[in-house]
Amino acid sequence: MSYILAATDNSTTSANAVTYAAALAMRHQMSLVLLHSFVFPVATNDMPMPASVVEDTRADAEKALRATVEKLESSHPGIQISAEVAYGNFLDSIHHYADTHGAPWMLVMGNSNTQEDSAWFFSTLKNASKAFHFPVLAVPFVATYKDVQKICYADDIEQKEHAHALDALRDITLRYGAELHVLNVQEDASLHDEAYDVGDLTKELLADTNPSYHYRHMANVNESIHLFCQHEQIDWLVLMPGEYSFFEGLFHKSHTKALAQAMDIPILLLH
Repeated sequence: MSYILAATDNSTTSANAVTYAAALAMRHQMSLVLLHSFVFPVATNDMPMPASVVEDTRADAEKALRATVEKLESSHPGIQISAEVAYGNFLDSIHHYADTHGAPWMLVMGNSNTQEDSAWFFSTLKNASKAFHFPVLAVPFVATYKDVQKICYADDIEQKEHAHALDALRDITLRYGAELHVLNVQEDASLHDEAYDVGDLTKELLADTNPSYHYRHMANVNESIHLFCQHEQIDWLVLMPGEYSFFEGLFHKSHTKALAQAMDIPILLLH
């Protein structure tokens, strides 16, 4: 049975993502699982962490999650909602749950990169995008759920095409009946007369979605994607992280301001 997994640290940002995930689960008639993991700082001495501290922390987290589940069940009737608290690394906890229960249809996480000094986007999200073979949806604090009508896939022509990710993009687009816009941005504006095109595999696997293809030449890739999403009123921005793709540039800290401005819509990361 397909389900949606929502990661939460009980912060305000993750609470918004959990609410978004509940609406997503209701839209697709899937069950929702809330997962909270916790760790303690590494001790500087040889004294082990008392078991009572771990259990007390777990109990507090479970209490908070029960309250969240009750609230979501009241506002989103008809969907099955469960919660689990795990002790350990965030990414390891998600891996373990997916291995034990089967991969989720989608992992939903809060994107707290709405402030310039936030480091969350450059660490947790970047690692999650490469760690999991299922879609990861990063939801900014300002986002509220609405039916997805327009999806923008920011394509990197220089990056190797991946059938698994393209299949996922096609299936999600068709599930929503959404418009798909494939956007390629070339950083070197002086090459604006050069002919660029997406790969044959991309065209073949996305053909059923009848996508629109767009090509831009701007020195600032962030700004170009941001402006395009604003102008076209895009609901979800899709990225396919790769070791040598412009995705790496988007995560460079020098781009924090420009990237944060574009985070007013959810970003769907496909491995």
